[in-house]
Amino acid sequence: MRKSDEEVASILQKGIKQFKETLEKARGQNPAGIVREDIALLEVAKIALYESYLPTQMTRPEIEALVRQALQETGASSAKDMGAVMGALRPKTQGRADGKLVSEIVRELLPK
Repeated sequence: MRKSDEEVASILQKGIKQFKETLEKARGQNPAGIVREDIALLEVAKIALYESYLPTQMTRPEIEALVRQALQETGASSAKDMGAVMGALRPKTQGRADGKLVSEIVRELLPK
């Protein structure tokens, strides 16, 4: 069974997320506060390898521009409209931007 490009990108992004979590723990963000630089270096290498197979990731300014456009298109006026804004952004950012970063920017730019 062949996977679509979107499915492969999703699998790679999930792996990157797991590697980043392990990286945080290896760098001492764990209950014991132990630093494991050997594990950290390995996780950094894995992240770089996986990212090399993904499209170039969007920069924060690029994402902000798309969010501003989506806010106008959807007429979003408060945090309750976040779902509509994210729905408008998903096809434009999927595979090219971290969803967590996109939602963070939407929260920042949504009218209070």
